[in-house]
Amino acid sequence: MTSTHASDITRLTAHLHALQHVTRALTDATTTSDVSRVVFDVAFSVLDACEAGFALQRGDTLEFHGGVNTPDVVRQSNHTLPLKSPLPIADASRIGQAVYLETLQAQIDAYPKHETYLRDRGIQATTAVPFASLGVRGALVLCFTSKQTFDVTTRAFLEALAMQIGAAVARAELIAAERSARSAAEQHASRLRAVVEASTSFVWLSGADGQSDEVAAFWSDLTGQTREEGAGWGWLNAVHERDRQRVQEAWTQAFTTRTRYDLTFGVRAKGGEERFVSVRGVPRFEDGQVVEWTGSFDDVTERVKVEAQLREREARLALLLEHAPAAIAMFDQEMRYLAVSNRFRSDFRLPHDLVGRFHYDVFPDTRDRWLDFNARALAGEELSCDEDAFERTNGSVDFVRWTLAPWRAATGEVGGVILFAEVITEAVESRRRDAYLLALEERLRAAPSGGDAVQAALEHLGVQLQASLCVLMDVQPDGETGVIEREWRRVSIPSVLGRHRLADYGEVRARLVSDGHTVVVNDVEADVRTAKTSVVGAYEAIGVRASLDVPLMRGGTLRALVSLASSEPRTWRGSEIDLARETLERVWQAAERSRVEDALRASESRLRLATDAAQTGTWDFDLVTNTLRWDERAKALFGLPADAEVTYTDTFLAGLHPDDRAATDAAVEAALDPCGSGECDLEYRAIGLQDGVERWIGARGRAFFEGGRAVRLIGTVIDLSERKRVEAQLREMNETLERRVRERTQALERSNAELERFAYIASHDLQEPIRTVTSFSGLLEQRYDASLDERGRLYLKMLRQGASRMKTLVDDLLAFSRLKGDAAPLKPVDLNLPLSEALARLERRLAETEAHVTCDTLPTVLGDGPGLSQVFQNLIGNAVKFVRPGVTPEVHVGVAQESTSWHVTVADNGVGIEEAYLERIFELFQRLHPKHEFEGTGLGLGICRMVVERHGGRIWAESTIGVGSVFHFTLPVRSPEA
Repeated sequence: MTSTHASDITRLTAHLHALQHVTRALTDATTTSDVSRVVFDVAFSVLDACEAGFALQRGDTLEFHGGVNTPDVVRQSNHTLPLKSPLPIADASRIGQAVYLETLQAQIDAYPKHETYLRDRGIQATTAVPFASLGVRGALVLCFTSKQTFDVTTRAFLEALAMQIGAAVARAELIAAERSARSAAEQHASRLRAVVEASTSFVWLSGADGQSDEVAAFWSDLTGQTREEGAGWGWLNAVHERDRQRVQEAWTQAFTTRTRYDLTFGVRAKGGEERFVSVRGVPRFEDGQVVEWTGSFDDVTERVKVEAQLREREARLALLLEHAPAAIAMFDQEMRYLAVSNRFRSDFRLPHDLVGRFHYDVFPDTRDRWLDFNARALAGEELSCDEDAFERTNGSVDFVRWTLAPWRAATGEVGGVILFAEVITEAVESRRRDAYLLALEERLRAAPSGGDAVQAALEHLGVQLQASLCVLMDVQPDGETGVIEREWRRVSIPSVLGRHRLADYGEVRARLVSDGHTVVVNDVEADVRTAKTSVVGAYEAIGVRASLDVPLMRGGTLRALVSLASSEPRTWRGSEIDLARETLERVWQAAERSRVEDALRASESRLRLATDAAQTGTWDFDLVTNTLRWDERAKALFGLPADAEVTYTDTFLAGLHPDDRAATDAAVEAALDPCGSGECDLEYRAIGLQDGVERWIGARGRAFFEGGRAVRLIGTVIDLSERKRVEAQLREMNETLERRVRERTQALERSNAELERFAYIASHDLQEPIRTVTSFSGLLEQRYDASLDERGRLYLKMLRQGASRMKTLVDDLLAFSRLKGDAAPLKPVDLNLPLSEALARLERRLAETEAHVTCDTLPTVLGDGPGLSQVFQNLIGNAVKFVRPGVTPEVHVGVAQESTSWHVTVADNGVGIEEAYLERIFELFQRLHPKHEFEGTGLGLGICRMVVERHGGRIWAESTIGVGSVFHFTLPVRSPEA
């Protein structure tokens, strides 16, 4: 026989002895604790295990009975754990299959979460063997501090041991159940006797019909009814009328269906007092028939009153809590909502039906963290947090200040917890925003150049918003492309420096940012503007899933764009968008300031060259530090040496001539006004502070602004003394010349007045001979027409036509002379009236030509009614005179308001005017057609121009040959005072 065989026999013999020992020991085990002791004895004494135990499956949990073998005593541990726990004993019990782990590594591979425990405890091997007996399921677990070899013999022994333990536990539970049932019955009988003896209730028995002399006596004592009055349904008369029907229906149903009843109702007691009674009744059956009723009466008046008071108090409390201005929620010990304030619902965006719901069903994501908080509060501790992040279901984050405290019942015991919460997101984000902007300003100030400032800001913003990419695009004048010269990015994101089209990442995006809209894309693959488009490929090329584009508009034009991107989908919060917008504004200001400073340095360099050549002095006033700097020439103009110190008040204002001091100081203040032009151009006299010489000085300056306030004023000065001396001489010569011009002008005005008077008188005197010729030529035609031959009639016709033309010419001259004479004052005139007068004068001609005249609704203007009527008459008359053969004249008078004037048009469909003559037609006596084609004097349009210009307007024409002409003239809008 080999040594191996001998060892196997020895081990088998030991196992058999152990099973015999366990069998004998378990025979005497009547409780689960007895079974535990036997298991620990064989595990630690016989099998040399370091830990042992068994678990009983109770639904979805395991009831674990375990022990640890220590040098001095076995430490026991009884607790429950979920059936799905990642443990060998749970797996063996759940799937009914043994688990054998012979080495530490095998245990770690199977249960990696328990590596630390295994190493700390020195456990090298573990086995878990399931058992099942008489409805009892579970598993045995053994742990060893040395490696084990669970061969066939050992496994058979362990499985037999597990079955012995399962059978013993099943037997112990049956014994325990039998004892419990017997004990419960004895206790119930004992308690029933005690209750009946100690109870204040009236206990009664009645026959199967429900009638009882005992009940009748009790009812009579309570209500004062006699037996006769309470017979049948008469006892219902003592029941309060609000409860009467309910009581009758309940008793009838119980008696008919042979079921128990339990009622509380009001009765009218002796003396008229209302009392409340609680009545219970239970039928007893024999052979399926009711043989008697057993029940009780209780006077519960005080209890009902107390309950009513409690309900009223609870209603008040609930009302107070619901309308409290704070966010408050009250829970019971199981963390179910008892009461909730409206503010709590609104702040946390919760439904109305919260009462009775489990807190962790409402906020499932907070369970793991708040289990500890709630347990501590239920233990009597008060907890609070000044700033707690709370993530909502849409991914946004709010910040909450809360206090969690226990509330106590009337007994003094903790009845649950109450939560006081306040959403402080706005305050937290404001504080963080201020800190961020302060740090941003420090980085911008520390940047050596404008480009470095942009780079620092992009990094600051990208890190703050946890982005993957942050760039600034300078949009080009074409509005379609932009240049990215600076970027901040994570290592995983490729560079995007260079020129790009705004539409590279979507036409919709380009259109929105061009209109000044912020574009938010939380997930490029889910956003309807980008999903299933070529834009997804553009984003994928740079590893981006979410983006934020914030535009910078100046004067309605897109100037720059800050873009942030994330390699993962994310929700861009409103506060983050505001932060990006504020950063862009400040970066742009910093860049603008840098460009201004660069331009200023270049300008100063050119200025120094120019001033040296032009002998011009320079000055620079730093308004932030209140420092004034002058060059040598500026100091010399104030009579100061080159090394003199200068200030605005003690040097500049003190050196000004007293008569010029106030005006000069006011001009400087106006230049520093952010709402002004920022420029000053002035002349003043200075009296040398050391040499006393008076000099004329010319000064020009420009202010520079930051953040809405002037920070610097720079400029030049030049000595104007010699120029002023020459100007004085020229002024004297000009005054002499102007005096002579006034004398000549007065002489010309007298001559023009005499000529106008002569023209009026002459044209007026010509009316008489014209009337004579016209009158006698008419008489000749009437009396001697029959005596004249054709030649005579032709001569007579020519005579009358010449007289008519002469009359028209004289009338136009009279009109022209009146216009040149004293002008009537302008007053409010409804333009519809002059137009109507003109149409009335032209009525015959309009009828002859069948002309069609239309007009817009004309406004009221400041004007001369007769003069404006003459304008309409001349323009419309020309429109119906200069017509194309076979074409019916169409004339339209239109009007439109243009800022401070009314723009009136007279459009026709006549012969048209060549472009070369559009200015000439407004000159006096200018005609474009022979008299035999179109009659006229050539004065009409000249009169129109004179009337319009007298009104402060202007007149012009547009025309196309063969299509028609449009005459335009403007009139001032009537002022509100008119």
